[in-house]
Amino acid sequence: MRRNVIKGIPAFRARLAILAALASSGGFGQANADMSKDVFDAISIEQLSVEPAKQGASARVKFAIENESGQPLMLTGVSSDTASSGALRLRFPVAGMRPVPELAILDRERLDLGTSHVEAVLLDVREPIGHGDTVHLTLHFRGFTIPVVAHAHP
Repeated sequence: MRRNVIKGIPAFRARLAILAALASSGGFGQANADMSKDVFDAISIEQLSVEPAKQGASARVKFAIENESGQPLMLTGVSSDTASSGALRLRFPVAGMRPVPELAILDRERLDLGTSHVEAVLLDVREPIGHGDTVHLTLHFRGFTIPVVAHAHP
């Protein structure tokens, strides 16, 4: 079993251990040197989940980001060792769902990637992601990344 996907019943215990580690460390990860701790602490990631997917398919990553940092943020991608790559997509009126290089999150704005017009996806999943699995992800922003853990459910 790969390290970034935790399967079945142990997923619950692993999720508790991860949450305990996050609580004791005081956050989701470390910001890089280009970003102050105040900005990093002012970003909330909520309702994080990954849709189950078969090997070779795409898995939608759903979450909402609240930006209380006092400055605009640029979400540039999502990645995981579980997939070959990731993409951000936006639904355009005539063209439909199209990849975009980044999504802006203005100060005091909430961007919900669980809606039907904005999405993040893992592409070419390397092994099946089943209901109840836990997947390690990295959210990429301009200038920093945030490691997160998502639970798989539809």
